[in-house]
Amino acid sequence: MKRILKLVNILLHSVNQKYEQGYKGRLRLSDKYRNFKKYVAMHTAKIDIEPPYRMYIEADTWLDIDNFLKPTIDGIFENQLNDKLVERMNVRVNRQKKQFNMKPKKRLKPTNNIECWIGNVNNKIVRECPYCKKEYEDKYDN
Repeated sequence: MKRILKLVNILLHSVNQKYEQGYKGRLRLSDKYRNFKKYVAMHTAKIDIEPPYRMYIEADTWLDIDNFLKPTIDGIFENQLNDKLVERMNVRVNRQKKQFNMKPKKRLKPTNNIECWIGNVNNKIVRECPYCKKEYEDKYDN
């Protein structure tokens, strides 16, 4: 699998802020959402792997799992491919607690990190056991 995205100390965008009210009360994509998608697209490596795809996303965040996934995936596939080509996706979230300052009672922005890998569904994943250093085929990812 190839790592295509690594963002460190970023404020992940929530899908709850995707739309805002525009001209004559119509819904439109918010400026924050568009900027986040452009930022992710700008930092995404070129995908030169044949479809169908398998994705693995790992994030350190306090957001719900569904809140940050949609904007991030939209940013990754904005200029390159169609996200309908992804057949498998594994997501791992390392939970962070919300932090507060005691004096002004203002919430601090936690550091959010996100990494994304992409590969072909048909390729087998071989891992190394951390204890015995032997290689084995990962049956749960295939």
